[in-house]
Amino acid sequence: MKKQNNLIFGINPLLLGIILFIAVRLLIWAQFDFPALFLTGDDSYYVSVAKSLKNLGTHVWIENDYYSLRAPAYPFFLATLLQLKIQINSLNIYIVQSVILFTIYLVSYFIIKDASPKSSRIFFLLLCLSPFDAVYNGRALAENLLTPLVLLSIVLLLFFHKKKFYGYVLPGIILGLLTLTKDSYLLLPLFIAAFMVFKKTNIKYIALFLIAYSCAIAPWVVRNATLPSDNFIGISKGILWPNLWVGTWMRDDLLLSSALSSGFIEQDQFELFVEKHENKGSEQDFFREHTINNLVNKPLQVLDNWLYRIPKMWIGTRTDLFQMRFEKRSLYWYASKIFFFGTNFVMISLFLAVLVIGIIRKDRAAYLSSIFIIYILLIYMPFYNIETRYSQPAISVMLLYIAISGVFYKDIFKNTKIWLDSKIH
Repeated sequence: MKKQNNLIFGINPLLLGIILFIAVRLLIWAQFDFPALFLTGDDSYYVSVAKSLKNLGTHVWIENDYYSLRAPAYPFFLATLLQLKIQINSLNIYIVQSVILFTIYLVSYFIIKDASPKSSRIFFLLLCLSPFDAVYNGRALAENLLTPLVLLSIVLLLFFHKKKFYGYVLPGIILGLLTLTKDSYLLLPLFIAAFMVFKKTNIKYIALFLIAYSCAIAPWVVRNATLPSDNFIGISKGILWPNLWVGTWMRDDLLLSSALSSGFIEQDQFELFVEKHENKGSEQDFFREHTINNLVNKPLQVLDNWLYRIPKMWIGTRTDLFQMRFEKRSLYWYASKIFFFGTNFVMISLFLAVLVIGIIRKDRAAYLSSIFIIYILLIYMPFYNIETRYSQPAISVMLLYIAISGVFYKDIFKNTKIWLDSKIH
Protein backbone atom coordinates (compact mmCIF):
# COMPACT_ATOMS: atom_id res chain seq x y z
CA MET A 1 0.00 0.00 0.00
CA LYS A 2 2.83 2.41 0.87
CA LYS A 3 4.46 1.79 -2.51
CA GLN A 4 1.13 2.45 -4.23
CA ASN A 5 0.80 5.80 -2.39
CA ASN A 6 4.12 6.88 -3.88
CA LEU A 7 2.72 6.57 -7.40
CA ILE A 8 1.13 9.40 -9.37
CA PHE A 9 -1.50 8.30 -11.89
CA GLY A 10 -0.06 4.83 -11.33
CA ILE A 11 3.41 5.96 -12.44
CA ASN A 12 6.57 6.34 -10.39
CA PRO A 13 7.13 10.13 -9.90
CA LEU A 14 10.74 9.86 -11.07
CA LEU A 15 9.74 8.17 -14.30
CA LEU A 16 6.88 10.62 -14.80
CA GLY A 17 9.25 13.53 -14.15
CA ILE A 18 11.74 12.25 -16.73
CA ILE A 19 8.96 11.90 -19.31
CA LEU A 20 7.64 15.41 -18.61
CA PHE A 21 11.13 16.94 -18.59
CA ILE A 22 11.99 15.48 -22.00
CA ALA A 23 8.56 16.30 -23.45
CA VAL A 24 8.77 19.94 -22.35
CA ARG A 25 12.22 20.33 -23.86
CA LEU A 26 11.18 18.79 -27.15
CA LEU A 27 8.23 21.18 -27.32
CA ILE A 28 10.40 24.17 -26.45
CA TRP A 29 13.00 23.23 -29.09
CA ALA A 30 10.19 22.94 -31.64
CA GLN A 31 8.89 26.42 -30.75
CA PHE A 32 12.14 28.40 -30.56
CA ASP A 33 14.85 28.99 -33.15
CA PHE A 34 17.81 28.95 -30.76
CA PRO A 35 20.53 28.95 -33.46
CA ALA A 36 19.18 32.25 -34.84
CA LEU A 37 20.32 34.28 -31.82
CA PHE A 38 23.14 32.09 -30.56
CA LEU A 39 26.39 34.00 -29.91
CA THR A 40 24.60 37.36 -29.78
CA GLY A 41 24.48 39.59 -26.71
CA ASP A 42 26.08 38.15 -23.58
CA ASP A 43 26.49 34.78 -25.29
CA SER A 44 29.34 36.23 -27.35
CA TYR A 45 31.18 37.49 -24.25
CA TYR A 46 30.96 34.17 -22.39
CA VAL A 47 32.05 32.09 -25.39
CA SER A 48 34.91 34.50 -26.20
CA VAL A 49 36.32 34.31 -22.66
CA ALA A 50 35.84 30.53 -22.64
CA LYS A 51 37.96 30.24 -25.80
CA SER A 52 40.61 32.46 -24.20
CA LEU A 53 40.68 30.21 -21.15
CA LYS A 54 41.17 27.16 -23.34
CA ASN A 55 43.69 28.65 -25.78
CA LEU A 56 45.58 31.12 -23.55
CA GLY A 57 44.92 29.78 -20.07
CA THR A 58 43.79 33.26 -18.97
CA HIS A 59 40.40 34.85 -18.20
CA VAL A 60 40.63 37.35 -21.06
CA TRP A 61 38.07 39.15 -23.21
CA ILE A 62 40.32 39.96 -26.15
CA GLU A 63 37.68 41.82 -28.16
CA ASN A 64 37.21 44.47 -25.47
CA ASP A 65 39.41 44.25 -22.40
CA TYR A 66 42.69 42.39 -21.93
CA TYR A 67 41.98 41.29 -18.36
CA SER A 68 38.34 40.54 -17.71
CA LEU A 69 37.27 40.99 -14.10
CA ARG A 70 33.67 39.87 -14.62
CA ALA A 71 32.40 36.85 -12.71
CA PRO A 72 34.27 33.81 -14.08
CA ALA A 73 32.21 30.67 -13.36
CA TYR A 74 30.16 30.51 -16.55
CA PRO A 75 33.14 31.09 -18.90
CA PHE A 76 35.02 28.38 -16.98
CA PHE A 77 32.04 26.07 -17.46
CA LEU A 78 32.07 26.69 -21.21
CA ALA A 79 35.86 26.27 -21.30
CA THR A 80 35.42 22.87 -19.63
CA LEU A 81 33.07 21.85 -22.42
CA LEU A 82 35.67 22.91 -24.97
CA GLN A 83 38.32 20.88 -23.16
CA LEU A 84 35.99 17.88 -23.37
CA LYS A 85 35.81 18.41 -27.14
CA ILE A 86 32.16 19.46 -26.94
CA GLN A 87 31.46 22.06 -29.59
CA ILE A 88 29.63 25.13 -28.30
CA ASN A 89 26.49 25.39 -30.38
CA SER A 90 22.84 25.79 -29.49
CA LEU A 91 21.97 22.08 -29.60
CA ASN A 92 24.94 20.93 -27.50
CA ILE A 93 24.39 23.73 -25.00
CA TYR A 94 20.68 22.88 -24.82
CA ILE A 95 21.40 19.23 -24.06
CA VAL A 96 24.28 19.77 -21.60
CA GLN A 97 22.54 22.52 -19.62
CA SER A 98 19.32 20.51 -19.50
CA VAL A 99 21.19 17.50 -18.12
CA ILE A 100 22.88 19.63 -15.44
CA LEU A 101 19.58 21.18 -14.42
CA PHE A 102 17.80 17.82 -14.28
CA THR A 103 20.62 16.43 -12.13
CA ILE A 104 20.04 19.22 -9.60
CA TYR A 105 16.29 18.51 -9.77
CA LEU A 106 17.02 14.90 -8.82
CA VAL A 107 19.39 15.85 -6.00
CA SER A 108 16.80 18.29 -4.61
CA TYR A 109 14.08 15.64 -4.89
CA PHE A 110 16.03 13.09 -2.85
CA ILE A 111 17.02 15.69 -0.23
CA ILE A 112 13.42 16.82 0.28
CA LYS A 113 12.04 13.27 0.04
CA ASP A 114 13.36 12.27 3.48
CA ALA A 115 11.66 15.20 5.21
CA SER A 116 8.51 15.56 3.10
CA PRO A 117 7.82 12.83 0.54
CA LYS A 118 4.63 14.49 -0.75
CA SER A 119 6.30 17.88 -1.20
CA SER A 120 9.26 16.30 -2.98
CA ARG A 121 7.03 14.64 -5.57
CA ILE A 122 4.98 17.78 -6.27
CA PHE A 123 8.09 19.96 -6.41
CA PHE A 124 9.94 17.60 -8.73
CA LEU A 125 7.03 17.42 -11.16
CA LEU A 126 6.51 21.20 -11.09
CA LEU A 127 10.17 21.71 -11.95
CA CYS A 128 10.02 19.20 -14.78
CA LEU A 129 6.87 20.85 -16.16
CA SER A 130 8.22 24.42 -15.97
CA PRO A 131 8.96 25.70 -19.49
CA PHE A 132 10.97 28.76 -18.52
CA ASP A 133 14.31 27.15 -17.63
CA ALA A 134 13.93 24.98 -20.73
CA VAL A 135 13.86 28.15 -22.83
CA TYR A 136 17.02 29.52 -21.23
CA ASN A 137 18.83 26.22 -21.69
CA GLY A 138 19.06 27.06 -25.39
CA ARG A 139 21.44 30.00 -24.96
CA ALA A 140 24.89 30.46 -23.46
CA LEU A 141 23.79 32.65 -20.55
CA ALA A 142 24.85 32.61 -16.89
CA GLU A 143 21.25 32.03 -15.77
CA ASN A 144 21.78 28.38 -16.71
CA LEU A 145 24.16 28.03 -13.75
CA LEU A 146 22.39 30.52 -11.47
CA THR A 147 19.15 28.53 -11.39
CA PRO A 148 20.63 25.18 -10.23
CA LEU A 149 22.90 26.95 -7.71
CA VAL A 150 20.03 28.97 -6.21
CA LEU A 151 17.87 25.85 -6.07
CA LEU A 152 20.50 23.68 -4.39
CA SER A 153 21.46 26.36 -1.88
CA ILE A 154 17.89 27.01 -0.65
CA VAL A 155 17.13 23.28 -0.44
CA LEU A 156 20.23 22.67 1.70
CA LEU A 157 19.56 25.72 3.89
CA LEU A 158 15.96 24.68 4.41
CA PHE A 159 16.25 20.94 4.96
CA PHE A 160 19.71 20.61 6.57
CA HIS A 161 19.64 23.60 8.94
CA LYS A 162 20.47 21.30 11.86
CA LYS A 163 23.60 19.86 10.23
CA LYS A 164 26.90 21.72 10.33
CA PHE A 165 28.40 20.76 6.97
CA TYR A 166 25.34 20.25 4.74
CA GLY A 167 23.35 23.09 6.29
CA TYR A 168 26.05 25.77 6.57
CA VAL A 169 29.46 24.96 5.08
CA LEU A 170 28.20 23.49 1.79
CA PRO A 171 25.55 26.20 1.21
CA GLY A 172 28.24 28.82 1.85
CA ILE A 173 30.44 27.26 -0.83
CA ILE A 174 27.53 26.98 -3.27
CA LEU A 175 26.58 30.63 -2.70
CA GLY A 176 30.22 31.47 -3.37
CA LEU A 177 29.90 29.73 -6.73
CA LEU A 178 26.68 31.68 -7.26
CA THR A 179 28.53 34.96 -6.76
CA LEU A 180 31.32 33.78 -9.05
CA THR A 181 28.63 33.18 -11.67
CA LYS A 182 26.89 36.55 -11.24
CA ASP A 183 28.49 39.17 -9.01
CA SER A 184 25.12 40.76 -8.21
CA TYR A 185 24.63 37.96 -5.65
CA LEU A 186 27.63 39.16 -3.64
CA LEU A 187 25.60 40.34 -0.62
CA LEU A 188 22.98 37.57 -0.57
CA PRO A 189 24.82 35.52 2.12
CA LEU A 190 24.66 38.55 4.44
CA PHE A 191 20.88 38.61 4.07
CA ILE A 192 20.77 34.88 4.81
CA ALA A 193 23.09 35.32 7.81
CA ALA A 194 20.72 38.01 9.14
CA PHE A 195 17.88 35.50 8.77
CA MET A 196 19.93 32.96 10.73
CA VAL A 197 20.45 35.49 13.51
CA PHE A 198 16.69 36.17 13.50
CA LYS A 199 16.07 32.42 13.90
CA LYS A 200 18.60 32.32 16.77
CA THR A 201 20.98 29.99 14.97
CA ASN A 202 24.18 29.03 16.80
CA ILE A 203 26.73 31.79 16.13
CA LYS A 204 29.38 29.17 15.33
CA TYR A 205 27.27 27.83 12.48
CA ILE A 206 26.70 31.34 11.11
CA ALA A 207 30.45 31.96 11.24
CA LEU A 208 31.12 28.68 9.39
CA PHE A 209 28.60 29.69 6.72
CA LEU A 210 30.20 33.10 6.15
CA ILE A 211 33.76 31.72 6.27
CA ALA A 212 32.90 29.04 3.69
CA TYR A 213 31.38 31.71 1.45
CA SER A 214 34.35 34.05 1.84
CA CYS A 215 36.84 31.28 1.10
CA ALA A 216 34.94 30.39 -2.07
CA ILE A 217 35.14 33.89 -3.55
CA ALA A 218 38.48 34.97 -2.00
CA PRO A 219 40.84 33.71 -4.76
CA TRP A 220 38.93 35.62 -7.41
CA VAL A 221 38.76 38.79 -5.32
CA VAL A 222 42.51 38.60 -4.67
CA ARG A 223 43.20 38.00 -8.36
CA ASN A 224 41.10 41.01 -9.37
CA ALA A 225 42.66 43.19 -6.67
CA THR A 226 46.00 42.89 -8.46
CA LEU A 227 44.48 44.33 -11.64
CA PRO A 228 43.57 47.99 -12.25
CA SER A 229 39.94 48.55 -11.31
CA ASP A 230 37.90 50.97 -9.22
CA ASN A 231 35.00 48.55 -8.83
CA PHE A 232 33.54 47.23 -5.60
CA ILE A 233 36.20 45.07 -3.84
CA GLY A 234 37.40 43.89 -7.22
CA ILE A 235 34.70 41.25 -7.55
CA SER A 236 33.87 42.31 -11.07
CA LYS A 237 34.56 44.85 -13.75
CA GLY A 238 31.49 46.01 -15.52
CA ILE A 239 29.93 49.41 -16.08
CA LEU A 240 28.52 49.89 -12.60
CA TRP A 241 28.07 53.67 -12.53
CA PRO A 242 26.76 54.06 -16.11
CA ASN A 243 24.22 51.33 -15.34
CA LEU A 244 23.19 52.99 -12.08
CA TRP A 245 22.89 56.33 -13.87
CA VAL A 246 20.60 54.83 -16.52
CA GLY A 247 18.59 53.25 -13.71
CA THR A 248 17.84 56.65 -12.19
CA TRP A 249 15.85 57.85 -15.21
CA MET A 250 14.87 54.84 -17.30
CA ARG A 251 11.25 53.71 -17.52
CA ASP A 252 10.53 51.90 -20.79
CA ASP A 253 13.61 52.22 -22.99
CA LEU A 254 17.36 52.93 -22.99
CA LEU A 255 17.23 55.91 -25.36
CA LEU A 256 19.10 58.94 -24.03
CA SER A 257 16.35 61.05 -25.54
CA SER A 258 14.09 59.65 -22.81
CA ALA A 259 16.50 61.01 -20.18
CA LEU A 260 16.36 64.35 -21.99
CA SER A 261 12.56 64.47 -22.11
CA SER A 262 12.26 63.54 -18.42
CA GLY A 263 14.68 66.28 -17.32
CA PHE A 264 17.65 64.09 -16.36
CA ILE A 265 19.78 65.59 -19.15
CA GLU A 266 19.82 69.29 -20.00
CA GLN A 267 19.41 70.15 -23.68
CA ASP A 268 22.81 71.83 -23.93
CA GLN A 269 24.52 68.74 -22.42
CA PHE A 270 22.87 66.10 -24.59
CA GLU A 271 25.76 65.70 -27.03
CA LEU A 272 28.19 65.45 -24.11
CA PHE A 273 26.18 62.60 -22.56
CA VAL A 274 25.95 60.82 -25.92
CA GLU A 275 29.72 60.98 -26.27
CA LYS A 276 30.35 59.87 -22.69
CA HIS A 277 27.85 57.02 -22.99
CA GLU A 278 29.58 55.70 -26.12
CA ASN A 279 32.75 55.36 -24.02
CA LYS A 280 31.01 54.46 -20.76
CA GLY A 281 33.58 51.83 -19.80
CA SER A 282 36.20 54.55 -19.25
CA GLU A 283 33.83 57.22 -17.92
CA GLN A 284 33.05 55.79 -14.48
CA ASP A 285 33.83 59.05 -12.65
CA PHE A 286 31.53 61.09 -14.90
CA PHE A 287 28.56 58.77 -14.41
CA ARG A 288 29.26 58.37 -10.68
CA GLU A 289 28.95 62.14 -10.26
CA HIS A 290 25.70 62.35 -12.22
CA THR A 291 24.20 59.27 -10.54
CA ILE A 292 24.79 60.78 -7.10
CA ASN A 293 23.49 64.12 -8.37
CA ASN A 294 20.22 62.49 -9.51
CA LEU A 295 19.83 60.62 -6.22
CA VAL A 296 20.38 63.79 -4.18
CA ASN A 297 18.40 66.26 -6.27
CA LYS A 298 15.59 64.06 -7.64
CA PRO A 299 15.11 61.28 -5.07
CA LEU A 300 11.33 60.94 -5.48
CA GLN A 301 11.51 60.88 -9.27
CA VAL A 302 14.29 58.28 -9.15
CA LEU A 303 12.33 56.15 -6.66
CA ASP A 304 9.25 56.40 -8.87
CA ASN A 305 11.29 55.13 -11.83
CA TRP A 306 12.65 52.24 -9.75
CA LEU A 307 9.19 51.19 -8.59
CA TYR A 308 7.74 51.59 -12.08
CA ARG A 309 10.25 49.09 -13.48
CA ILE A 310 9.88 46.37 -10.84
CA PRO A 311 6.89 44.58 -12.49
CA LYS A 312 8.79 44.48 -15.81
CA MET A 313 11.40 42.26 -14.18
CA TRP A 314 8.83 39.73 -13.00
CA ILE A 315 5.70 39.91 -15.17
CA GLY A 316 5.97 38.83 -18.80
CA THR A 317 6.48 35.86 -21.09
CA ARG A 318 10.14 35.31 -20.09
CA THR A 319 10.84 34.70 -23.79
CA ASP A 320 11.93 38.20 -24.85
CA LEU A 321 15.55 37.15 -25.47
CA PHE A 322 14.54 34.34 -27.78
CA GLN A 323 13.24 34.01 -31.34
CA MET A 324 10.27 31.80 -32.08
CA ARG A 325 10.00 29.61 -35.15
CA PHE A 326 6.47 30.91 -35.71
CA GLU A 327 5.91 33.94 -37.87
CA LYS A 328 5.72 37.00 -35.64
CA ARG A 329 2.16 38.03 -34.74
CA SER A 330 0.73 34.87 -36.25
CA LEU A 331 -1.96 32.89 -34.43
CA TYR A 332 0.61 30.37 -33.11
CA TRP A 333 2.93 33.20 -32.02
CA TYR A 334 0.15 34.85 -30.01
CA ALA A 335 -0.99 31.54 -28.55
CA SER A 336 2.55 30.76 -27.38
CA LYS A 337 3.07 34.22 -25.89
CA ILE A 338 -0.27 34.05 -24.06
CA PHE A 339 0.63 30.63 -22.66
CA PHE A 340 3.99 31.79 -21.33
CA PHE A 341 2.59 35.03 -19.93
CA GLY A 342 -0.35 33.25 -18.28
CA THR A 343 1.81 30.49 -16.79
CA ASN A 344 4.24 33.01 -15.34
CA PHE A 345 1.44 35.20 -13.96
CA VAL A 346 -0.39 32.28 -12.32
CA MET A 347 2.86 30.99 -10.78
CA ILE A 348 3.80 34.37 -9.28
CA SER A 349 0.25 35.05 -8.05
CA LEU A 350 -0.02 31.64 -6.39
CA PHE A 351 3.41 32.03 -4.81
CA LEU A 352 2.61 35.46 -3.38
CA ALA A 353 -0.70 34.20 -1.97
CA VAL A 354 0.81 31.23 -0.11
CA LEU A 355 3.89 33.26 0.88
CA VAL A 356 1.83 35.91 2.66
CA ILE A 357 -0.11 33.25 4.54
CA GLY A 358 3.14 31.43 5.32
CA ILE A 359 4.73 34.54 6.79
CA ILE A 360 1.62 35.16 8.91
CA ARG A 361 1.88 31.66 10.34
CA LYS A 362 5.65 32.17 10.81
CA ASP A 363 6.71 29.38 8.49
CA ARG A 364 10.50 29.07 8.25
CA ALA A 365 10.33 28.13 4.57
CA ALA A 366 8.29 31.26 3.85
CA TYR A 367 10.88 33.48 5.55
CA LEU A 368 13.79 31.87 3.72
CA SER A 369 12.02 31.98 0.35
CA SER A 370 11.22 35.66 0.83
CA ILE A 371 14.90 36.37 1.56
CA PHE A 372 15.89 35.12 -1.89
CA ILE A 373 13.02 36.92 -3.64
CA ILE A 374 13.47 40.23 -1.82
CA TYR A 375 17.22 40.21 -2.38
CA ILE A 376 16.84 39.68 -6.13
CA LEU A 377 14.21 42.42 -6.26
CA LEU A 378 16.28 44.94 -4.29
CA ILE A 379 19.67 44.28 -5.87
CA TYR A 380 18.36 44.85 -9.40
CA MET A 381 15.95 47.68 -8.59
CA PRO A 382 18.48 50.54 -9.09
CA PHE A 383 19.59 49.15 -12.46
CA TYR A 384 17.63 49.04 -15.70
CA ASN A 385 15.82 45.90 -14.65
CA ILE A 386 13.35 45.55 -17.51
CA GLU A 387 14.25 41.96 -18.44
CA THR A 388 12.55 39.01 -16.72
CA ARG A 389 15.90 37.29 -17.19
CA TYR A 390 17.09 38.81 -13.90
CA SER A 391 14.34 37.11 -11.88
CA GLN A 392 14.69 33.79 -13.71
CA PRO A 393 16.67 32.05 -10.88
CA ALA A 394 13.81 32.85 -8.48
CA ILE A 395 11.40 30.49 -10.26
CA SER A 396 12.74 27.39 -8.51
CA VAL A 397 12.33 29.14 -5.14
CA MET A 398 8.71 29.95 -5.96
CA LEU A 399 7.91 26.42 -7.10
CA LEU A 400 9.55 24.97 -3.98
CA TYR A 401 7.38 26.99 -1.63
CA ILE A 402 4.24 26.36 -3.70
CA ALA A 403 4.89 22.60 -3.37
CA ILE A 404 5.53 22.81 0.38
CA SER A 405 2.42 24.92 0.91
CA GLY A 406 0.31 22.70 -1.32
CA VAL A 407 0.94 19.69 0.88
CA PHE A 408 0.31 21.73 4.05
CA TYR A 409 -3.06 23.03 2.86
CA LYS A 410 -4.05 19.66 1.43
CA ASP A 411 -3.48 18.05 4.84
CA ILE A 412 -5.48 20.81 6.55
CA PHE A 413 -8.36 20.31 4.11
CA LYS A 414 -8.23 16.54 4.59
CA ASN A 415 -8.22 16.79 8.40
CA THR A 416 -11.03 19.36 8.31
CA LYS A 417 -13.12 17.08 6.11
CA ILE A 418 -12.54 14.13 8.46
CA TRP A 419 -13.56 16.30 11.44
CA LEU A 420 -16.73 17.52 9.70
CA ASP A 421 -17.65 13.99 8.66
CA SER A 422 -17.29 12.80 12.27
CA LYS A 423 -19.57 15.59 13.50
CA ILE A 424 -22.20 14.90 10.84
CA HIS A 425 -22.25 11.17 11.41
